[in-house]
Amino acid sequence: ADGAVCPRRLPRADDLDELMEECCRRAARGDEGVERMLLGPWQMSHLPRHLEIQDTDEDSLPAWAVELGVDVDSYNLLAAQLQTNVARFAGEALAGLVLNPVLRLCNHACDGAP
Repeated sequence: ADGAVCPRRLPRADDLDELMEECCRRAARGDEGVERMLLGPWQMSHLPRHLEIQDTDEDSLPAWAVELGVDVDSYNLLAAQLQTNVARFAGEALAGLVLNPVLRLCNHACDGAP
């Protein structure tokens, strides 16, 4: 909720694009934790099949990505990284997205499995 206490709302739990935007905006502002998740040796990994299914092209990049200078390859990579590393919890009363390092390890352990 926006307001005096919280001037910005959090990304919606059911909107991965909002989470992508938040990650990119924080990295652009110099948030080291988010930068590490996106770039360098500690960046989030991804399963190749998650990257292969990304089909965003230059013409369909969201306005926020264009504004921040996010190229189409980086956008598709982030989508694949989050698909690999984020779990969606959907309960009756609670719902949300969870970035889970344990899930990341699980995905790597299953990589190549049928």
